[in-house]
Amino acid sequence: LRGDVSQPQYGAEGEPVSFSLERLPLNDSALFPAQGLVVSSGSLSAAPESSIGKTYPWVFGEVGATVDEAGVTIKAYATPGFQVDILTGPGGHREILIAGHHVNATTVNIYNKTANQNMIAQPVTNHTDSLGRAFAYTQFTTGAGSDDKDEYSIDWTGSGGSYPNLHHDGPLERGGDLLRFMLSQSSLDVAELLQSYRFGGYINKPVAPLKWLQEHLIPLLPVSIAVGGEGIYPIVWRYDATATDAVETITAGAHFERSGSVSYESDDVLNEIRLRYGFSEWKEDFTRSITISGEPETADPDQFSNVYTRASFTRYGTKATEIESVIVYDPSTAAAIVKWQSRALAFKRRVLTYSADYRFGWLERGDVVTITDSEIHLSNRVALVQSIQWGASTLAIKLLLIDDPPRD
Repeated sequence: LRGDVSQPQYGAEGEPVSFSLERLPLNDSALFPAQGLVVSSGSLSAAPESSIGKTYPWVFGEVGATVDEAGVTIKAYATPGFQVDILTGPGGHREILIAGHHVNATTVNIYNKTANQNMIAQPVTNHTDSLGRAFAYTQFTTGAGSDDKDEYSIDWTGSGGSYPNLHHDGPLERGGDLLRFMLSQSSLDVAELLQSYRFGGYINKPVAPLKWLQEHLIPLLPVSIAVGGEGIYPIVWRYDATATDAVETITAGAHFERSGSVSYESDDVLNEIRLRYGFSEWKEDFTRSITISGEPETADPDQFSNVYTRASFTRYGTKATEIESVIVYDPSTAAAIVKWQSRALAFKRRVLTYSADYRFGWLERGDVVTITDSEIHLSNRVALVQSIQWGASTLAIKLLLIDDPPRD
């Protein structure tokens, strides 16, 4: 056991000492990117005054473009860039810092927001500043009308990506790799992690890694964060699980006895979910959206339904919400997000609590099991282990039932 001692109590000789040992995963004292990673006259002496004090952005994924319903690429120019060197005269150029680290990309596209000018496939160079810190810049030939105070946005489409992933075989864009990387930057211990969808974006001011994950990544994935002996780790919730995924087949009885009534976790139901994505830094708005609902499908590929939202709509009527993400650009990822959320939230979720023998103590939160309980007419029903509490002689195990009309 490892953690922080809290609420200690003690008395005279012979009296017991007591305390609590706590793991507090939200107490993340680290900041990422590191404070002080900014443009200064000491780091990049040729940078104009307009760039002094700006944070080197940390960029992940091939961020900056999405695809519309016709399959046409829309360049969102999603990350900031700022001038760090200017060479005037014949053959003059401007250097634009695009990342506070080395990148895989060999070219990027630049948009001059001030002059409303696109510059396609400009070369990228990895370099170090005067303080020995890695950064990447692009450059373009000086044109008429360009100014020291011009503002730039960068598109990484087809560039080969920005920050390399943990396997060094592509950009850092998959949800599992991104989750693992950000947790490794925190002040917390890290255990097994998740691999999932594709993301892209940037961070240009120091933030606690876990806080960033909770605000931007975790809400988009069917995961929650838990604390174990080896640190914090994600729990994957298999809302699409079937009986073949079960790690244990359970029949209620003397060794696994229901304690209490079947209850409902909450009354929150959602069967219409709209995700706005494809954020454009220069437009300061989203370029795409996708909606899953219980309404009949239309010809619009960005509006669709499935059997879960339709059944939920029939039962509850429209229950709608809208979410936004600045790190989603991939249309298939956007569709996958609203799909898993519809599986998880289209129906009220039932919870059952059982008193179980210690032999079930090997189960973990998030495990898929099947439960047969003739008293409440459950036969080989798929369930997720929601929680396990250890008592003096038995376990209290909560099972979460997810209604799935086609499966059940």
